[in-house]
Amino acid sequence: MRIVSMRAYAAAVFLVFVSGLVWGQGNYPSKPIRFIVPFPPGGATDPVARMVGGELSKSLGQQVVVENRGGGGGTIGVDIGVKSAPDGYTIFLGSTGGIGINPVLMAKPPYDPARDIAAISMLALSLPDPVGLEMAINNITGVVTSGLFARRGADVLLLGTNSGVRTITPS
Repeated sequence: MRIVSMRAYAAAVFLVFVSGLVWGQGNYPSKPIRFIVPFPPGGATDPVARMVGGELSKSLGQQVVVENRGGGGGTIGVDIGVKSAPDGYTIFLGSTGGIGINPVLMAKPPYDPARDIAAISMLALSLPDPVGLEMAINNITGVVTSGLFARRGADVLLLGTNSGVRTITPS
């Protein structure tokens, strides 16, 4: 009977200790969340990250800080995200270049996407420009000669491509 009592006592002490550890962790998030964008401010990924960061901040009740860390076609920002502490307070916006293409092209990539990165969600998808499809425009000359500048009454036209947003001015 005494052995059962000692085991029960040991189990009770253990459960009290473990529940104290869980209780001591507090609510998540208890500090601001870092949202790394592996491209410079003003690019196509920046507004997406800022919109998502704002909604995350409202939903979680904690500040979400967007940090633009451009360079190396996204490799520098992804590397910073991969090497951050795995505490749930750093997320980053991945892209095809930084996660899929660059590691294959580099002799010694700083990270292994299959091992080091866990996807949370897909935020955006690049689709063809409907203006280009309607007008059968397939190069810059077609954009300039199509009359888009005259119809829009602008000196500058922004053109979205799969590699970002480009500014075109008529010559």
